Amino acid sequence: MRGLMIAILMLLLPLASAISNPTNPIPTEADVGGLEVVLAIEDGFWTQESWEDLENYGLHPLRALSDSSILAWSDGTILSSSQFEIRTADQAEWRGDDVDLEGESGLVKIVLEPRLPVSAQGQIADIFTSIGVDIGDVMPLSYSTMPLDFTILLHNQVSVQALLSIHGILWIEPVLEANSRNLVAAGYMGSNQAASHPHWEFGLNGDGVVLGVADSGMDLDHACFRNATALGGVGTEFDGQDAVVSPGPAHRKVMLYNSSIDDGDTPGHMDYRHGTHVAGSIACHDIYRHTDGEKPTNASTMSYGAKIIFQDIVSADGWVPPENITDLLMENSVNGGIIHSNSWGDDTTAYTARSADFDLWALEVPWSLAFIAPGNTGAQLLEPANARNVVAVGASTKSASPTLWPSSSIGPTEAETFGIFAVAPGVSINSAKADGIDDSLNDDLRVSSGTSMATPIAASFAGVLQQMVEQGWIMGANEQINIVNISEISPSWSSIEGGDIGLGHGFTPSGSLMRSLLALATIDVGDENNYFTRNNETGWGALSLPELVDFEELESRLGQDNLTPSQNIWIHDSFRSNLDISEWITSRLQGASSQDIGESPWTGNGAEGPFLQTGDVWKKRLVPEQSGDLEIIMSFPAKPEPFIVDDLQLVVKMSNGYSAVGGIYDLDGYSSLTPSEDLAISGLINSNETSIGVKISQLDLVDAEWVEIEVHANYIAPGNSPGTVGVDGNRIGFAVAVKGVSRDSINWEDGDGDGVANAEDLCPNEHPQQYDLDLDGCSDDTDGDGIDDQYDLCPMKNPGPYDMNLDGCMDDSDDDGIGDDIDVCITEPVDSSFPVNSTGCRPLDSLVLISNVSVSGLSAKVWDGLLNVSWIITDSDFDPYLTGSRIMINQTGSQSYFPILSCLAQDVVLYEGIHSCTWLAPNDLPIFSINGMNMHVQIFAQSLNASPSANVDIQYFDSETYFSAINGQNEDILVDGDEAGSANPVRAIGWGIITILGVALIAKRLWSSMKEEQVVEYEQANIDGAFVKTDNNQNF
Repeated sequence: MRGLMIAILMLLLPLASAISNPTNPIPTEADVGGLEVVLAIEDGFWTQESWEDLENYGLHPLRALSDSSILAWSDGTILSSSQFEIRTADQAEWRGDDVDLEGESGLVKIVLEPRLPVSAQGQIADIFTSIGVDIGDVMPLSYSTMPLDFTILLHNQVSVQALLSIHGILWIEPVLEANSRNLVAAGYMGSNQAASHPHWEFGLNGDGVVLGVADSGMDLDHACFRNATALGGVGTEFDGQDAVVSPGPAHRKVMLYNSSIDDGDTPGHMDYRHGTHVAGSIACHDIYRHTDGEKPTNASTMSYGAKIIFQDIVSADGWVPPENITDLLMENSVNGGIIHSNSWGDDTTAYTARSADFDLWALEVPWSLAFIAPGNTGAQLLEPANARNVVAVGASTKSASPTLWPSSSIGPTEAETFGIFAVAPGVSINSAKADGIDDSLNDDLRVSSGTSMATPIAASFAGVLQQMVEQGWIMGANEQINIVNISEISPSWSSIEGGDIGLGHGFTPSGSLMRSLLALATIDVGDENNYFTRNNETGWGALSLPELVDFEELESRLGQDNLTPSQNIWIHDSFRSNLDISEWITSRLQGASSQDIGESPWTGNGAEGPFLQTGDVWKKRLVPEQSGDLEIIMSFPAKPEPFIVDDLQLVVKMSNGYSAVGGIYDLDGYSSLTPSEDLAISGLINSNETSIGVKISQLDLVDAEWVEIEVHANYIAPGNSPGTVGVDGNRIGFAVAVKGVSRDSINWEDGDGDGVANAEDLCPNEHPQQYDLDLDGCSDDTDGDGIDDQYDLCPMKNPGPYDMNLDGCMDDSDDDGIGDDIDVCITEPVDSSFPVNSTGCRPLDSLVLISNVSVSGLSAKVWDGLLNVSWIITDSDFDPYLTGSRIMINQTGSQSYFPILSCLAQDVVLYEGIHSCTWLAPNDLPIFSINGMNMHVQIFAQSLNASPSANVDIQYFDSETYFSAINGQNEDILVDGDEAGSANPVRAIGWGIITILGVALIAKRLWSSMKEEQVVEYEQANIDGAFVKTDNNQNF
């Protein structure tokens, strides 16, 4: 068949396209031009790294088909790989009625695969050129994250079947004609009673909210919208304005009217009066009641205080919405709108390029939410209500126990999702009636039924929810509170007496949070005797505000201390921020088309987060209220088709050991409970739903002290902009709304952010960082020294009493490297050249020992020739030393001796370990007479150990050999028989001075030697004489 298509199209390249996993194997190398292939891995899943690695194989990843298979583009030659299996891709999909594809004619929209390389776009353009269709103007030949699309007119030579064979085409859809989908409703949704609107009494009327709507036109002079009761009259807070003025920020109701396609709800146009009726259901506030300050009536709706952005998309040619629906949504967003109502669409159940536009905007601009009427066929819902991130609204009866309107379209979608999100009153809806006259100042109403009516009513309901989040009526746990007197925010006609109430600071909710709150704010639809769960017909149920706030109970408690509304509701929004959304959008687009917003990815910067990637888990522990059931709704924005829906799972664990998984229910309407230990989260099947719920019965909560909400990112598809949030990213944000908990209970809050709940945190005001291995919330003290590990510089050693500076370490007072607990010496100063031992002491320096002293050359104890003195020096530390000898004399006969001759370092001879000195008499004797004086030899030695702890005291050894010497008679010597050896006084004084100077010089030299650094020139081994003997017996 593929060969036949090639022949028909006269193409030389084999053509194919893909939407699902194929079965036909292909060669690993083929010279066939560009084509699509499927890459499948048998074990594991495609990671961001493996996605990016495909470029090394000459492949361009286009999109994930599942966690184990990827669709990619090859420019021709495909390199084989053991990492994945390569298979051919199926042809593209026809998204129209089952007709003869060979005979289909008319306009069709061609939707291409996302992320096609430029080479692929060029190949597709060449193919269409070859069949006579020029698409050069719509093919940008530049990278596009989103699928490109263009419209062509089929002619006789080209069939849909042939086009489906072209590689790079995702799907083809017929271009169809858009069609419309057709004060009691506000009462039922606000109080379950027809005439009661308690939320209005509290000022919850959409005040400050902007609601967008695209429809068939609007009668601006109707009483629901105009500025005054009469021309020139005073009817608003803007005195002196005419009744009908141009829309703008100062307008009472319409802040913007886009009339680029048409202007007004025009008689004769298709669905005349449809747009005015829809706009009235969105935000009608009757001007007469407004002027008189009375309670709204006459078709005023839930969000009567909101303003409207209206986009007229019906002209004389019928419904002509813009090609890029994102243009409508962008205009709404940059002008302050989150909610956008659409009661129209094409007559097809297929997911179309328009459906994808709605999903793209909801993903890339998370503060947006589209409401879509699904149709009135009584059968499967129509596009774009089948989009993934929208609220498809079915029609119900107006009743306290509503039932589904039989003609309301239902789910599932073709993707097997529920389709319908919720239902709202859509039967016999009384709203504004257009009369086709610009200045008639009419206030007529008309009744209409259908999902076209239910959808704007649901959007108006959502406007109140948006106001409640923005004004802090609904909030997270323990938020900062503003005390407000209810009289300050309630309307003048309210019957509520004043009283204080605490409101949070509020924030702009994301579309995901809005969906979660909408799901909580529902009541069951159908037979009350049967259990109700989310279903294809009525979704989560019928919208009902009392499911969130019991206004009667709240009024009865006004004036109580610490009163806040919705105390059993808790919310979290990853997209919570203080961003100026209008500026944020403008900055991202930089003047580009609204559809190109995905080309400028956002990292999530400025938002609260978290933004999860594959494998991440977010957790929150709360205390169940136990006075009712527990409901949790988690919502997230999904990528549009053809991208897969990321696998984000909601799991709720209870302290009693049981768990529930989002979307899995028992027949009684409550979530199935499983022992937590048996729960295999990684094996859960992705439902493709983007709002997932858990509902636990009050009876199952009796013994539950806490519930832990977990959001598991089982698989977030990789993209070409890793780290970003959006269509080309690999991270995702989400929102959670919970009903049935004690919102401000701090027991299971984590006040210090350490991951340990307050109820289990022994140190609830201290964050131990990574120092809490026993998970008690306190910083560990591993060594038990009283210093927490995060401050303990020595967390594994207890210093006992030796930690005066409280750093957790053993003190070292003298900085010698030995802790005070074992240091027995105060080492000062510290010298790294002389380390201490294990007890903190430097080794004791052994004193030099002088031994084996010998004096020779005496004759009868008289020195009269060569005198030789020898000795041995011993130093057990093998330190260098200084040694020498000298002749000591007693001149006065007392016990004191002084030296007359010295043999210093350079004079000492060292031979075989023996030091020696020699003197020769009389040559070496002094010039003064020493006859008869006692002399002896003194040996001295000094260690040259430079350690600060060394003992370098000079050691002396006095020989016990005493002797005398004769140096002859001298005329200057006076000797008598009684005083032998005495000298002439003058001469003696002279010699005494000389001797003193000599001794001083010797002492100075010795002192200098002791003070020198131990610097020894080992090369001077030839020096005669001696200081040193080292451990290798080298002489110096």
